Amino acid sequence: RRIVIQELFNREFIDAVMQEWCKTMISLPAGLRQAYEMGLVSSAQMVRFLSVFSRPTHTRSFSRALPGWLSRGLVGRTLADPSFPHKMAFEFLATFASSVWWEMNIRKERFEQEWDLAVVNALTASCCNLVVLGLLAPCRSYGSTSRFDFQNAIEKLPNNIFEKSYPLREFDLQKRISAFLYKAAELSLVGVVAGSIQGGMSKALSARKDGRLSVTLPNVSANALGYGAFLGLYANLRYQLLCGLDQYMIKRFDVLGMAIFIGTTLRIHEYSDR
Repeated sequence: RRIVIQELFNREFIDAVMQEWCKTMISLPAGLRQAYEMGLVSSAQMVRFLSVFSRPTHTRSFSRALPGWLSRGLVGRTLADPSFPHKMAFEFLATFASSVWWEMNIRKERFEQEWDLAVVNALTASCCNLVVLGLLAPCRSYGSTSRFDFQNAIEKLPNNIFEKSYPLREFDLQKRISAFLYKAAELSLVGVVAGSIQGGMSKALSARKDGRLSVTLPNVSANALGYGAFLGLYANLRYQLLCGLDQYMIKRFDVLGMAIFIGTTLRIHEYSDR
């Protein structure tokens, strides 16, 4: 059972962590440096950041290859959940593999002639799954402000209904309900865009095929609406519950690997039920 140790925000403890890693405040990214100066970063969060982003890891290389806003999002989500990079990799590989397997089963002997359509479907499903995971994963964001009031109100919402509060971000029941509805609308929009792109590409590729396709293609608008409904309703609810279970596992077990193992087991079971 996990031994709960209170997060320490005392500057002396954080300075001790920095000295242990031979780092100074100047070496921190701008956003984290600002939070460090304001006393909003705990010693545990600083250890998480330094252990992942202060040595040559795959996560650090991937983060540096991303645009600035995506890189900041990855850092914030890793601070909130150290297993987030592992979940990203697993979700992409598992979704792509299960999608290709499903395409092989339904297309059968026509798979070799229609492999490009199968790849488009598998990549669309994998990318949508990554977007759902990224938008609903807990995140640490400090001191960010926007020009418009509605943007500031949205930034103060949790990413999922089970995300715990932290300094400058207090989440009450009203904010959690609002976050669920906002994420449903946001994911529906993502689904409509992804479905439109996939439907258009599938139509273009199918026009070059000889003979009848093994799978009937829906029109672009129906495909877009289907993806929007799937991501906004089913995927949103499913990953909200998975985020809650992940939070419970992290609190319950002291070993991070155990929480990752149980979360992975739940995801494998969910894929097998599709």
